[in-house]
Amino acid sequence: MYLAAKFIPQKRVGQALTKDDDVYAAMEKIAECRKTLKAVKNSLETNWQTFDLATHGLGPAVIKGTLALNDTCLNEKMRALKSKDSTDE
Repeated sequence: MYLAAKFIPQKRVGQALTKDDDVYAAMEKIAECRKTLKAVKNSLETNWQTFDLATHGLGPAVIKGTLALNDTCLNEKMRALKSKDSTDE
């Protein structure tokens, strides 16, 4: 996941996700989506002991990294929307 965090342009991804969005509705959706992703992560962590053993820790690490990347891109989208909102005023 280090390479994904280093080489995926998260800020550009977040900005690209703001196209044609109603700023306030999109911000609410992002907040709800981030909350859901956190709940999914917590639920998975509570229940993946067998998966963790079978993959020697690699499976959970990949899932955690993927969820973290999704959360980071959503956070960048939120920043881009806030910036878009402040320039629209």
